Amino acid sequence: MKILQSTAFICMVFTIIPDIICAQEVPIRESLPHGIQTYIDSTGALFVNQNQSYQVLLSGNINEEQKNLTFESSKINVAFSEGENKFLIRNEEGVNSETLIIVDGTSPLTSIDLQNAPTFETDGELYVGKGLHVELNVSDNYAGVQQSYWAINNYPFNPFLEENSRFDSEGDYILYYYSVDQVGNIEDVKFKSFQIDLTGPDVDYTIEGTQQLSVLSANSSISLNASDEGAGSNKIYFWFNDDKIQPYSTTISLSTLADGEHVFNAYAVDRVENIGDTLTYTFYLDKDEPLVTADIIG
Repeated sequence: MKILQSTAFICMVFTIIPDIICAQEVPIRESLPHGIQTYIDSTGALFVNQNQSYQVLLSGNINEEQKNLTFESSKINVAFSEGENKFLIRNEEGVNSETLIIVDGTSPLTSIDLQNAPTFETDGELYVGKGLHVELNVSDNYAGVQQSYWAINNYPFNPFLEENSRFDSEGDYILYYYSVDQVGNIEDVKFKSFQIDLTGPDVDYTIEGTQQLSVLSANSSISLNASDEGAGSNKIYFWFNDDKIQPYSTTISLSTLADGEHVFNAYAVDRVENIGDTLTYTFYLDKDEPLVTADIIG
């Protein structure tokens, strides 16, 4: 008897049903459109999206004339849960054929990290200093991450590239970001808002006590005040002439200085480590008591 080598075909449709369907808040901005797809990794594992129906064509060899196998129904609906699912086919000879299908219905999880720059938060406002570099950290349970996307303020979404994630200009920023996995699960758009502050505080001084132009008396003192339009002033430093720099805490007395000319210097640092311009004030300290004379007439 002549044995014909032929192929049998099984046409099936299976619907992958999500384990849990939850109503989610609409993101501030919508993501780009991304299609659902299947994915085969480097090991040959098959990943499918849990939110899509698929038509699977199975083929095998039988020792008879070629024919299409028939079923009571032309379509078979199979609901697979998320994770690994083994698809088992047994032929007429009792030989099993197993296919591993990995179902993925969960979108990636992305977090944002503001690196290499000092930060300070107050009253819900986040301030960021110099050197900011943004990093997105992404994880995905099954198929793996295909791409992360981000947008700055009202600009369109683009693929996230670390080399383009540095900020050198002051201003208010809102970073929108999300990720997509290899089978088309799309993460809800998240955002991070902050203000970049690259300018240090200004320092003003006030002279208290006896003063005539730039000549001060021994009972005079200097008070300092710093102002900053961004994160706010943190510390003020001062020094006389070539003396050691000191932190400012209270009114500075001049009584310990020697008689003569002096140079007073001060600067302030804000809460994200920006250093302001140095204030310089030159004065002459006159420690001599005024000479009082009296004339007697009559």
